Amino acid sequence: MLKRLRPCAQMKRLDDISLTYLQEHGIRGLLIDVDNTLTEDNRLEVDSWAQQYLHKIQAAGIKVCLLSNNNSERVRPLTEQLGCKALAKAGKPSKNAYGKALSLLGLNRKEAAAVGDQLFTDVLGANRAGVWSILVEPISPKEIMIVRIKRPLEWLVCKWNHIEMSRTK
Repeated sequence: MLKRLRPCAQMKRLDDISLTYLQEHGIRGLLIDVDNTLTEDNRLEVDSWAQQYLHKIQAAGIKVCLLSNNNSERVRPLTEQLGCKALAKAGKPSKNAYGKALSLLGLNRKEAAAVGDQLFTDVLGANRAGVWSILVEPISPKEIMIVRIKRPLEWLVCKWNHIEMSRTK
């Protein structure tokens, strides 16, 4: 079980994933978690740094799909702002969520990477689906209650897996 909770890679935040890194790993698409990976929880706009990054990689031919357990009312404004595909109410860590997102992009699991800030949804789901998993640090300490409850367990798993994860912002 701990192996499935170990990300393939770890970055500080989304825009630390360089185009060169993606190309070197044969990644043609990103499945990106929304809350606390792309933007703060329940924020309906993407910060300029994330918007610039996504436009840059999309211009280079990298396909993007937002993959969120949140509802479509939350995700739709972001997809409109970014001009990308999305799967809301995805049901992560289900393998099916990743399969549906890959179908939306027309890619197979070896051509994509999933980026997220949570071990028990984003990393576990990507690893179960055979998708390259990239763990990023949460961009904000503001989180919904269920995530705040899970964070201490994630930190414990990170310690066991020798993964560095910031506890505070």
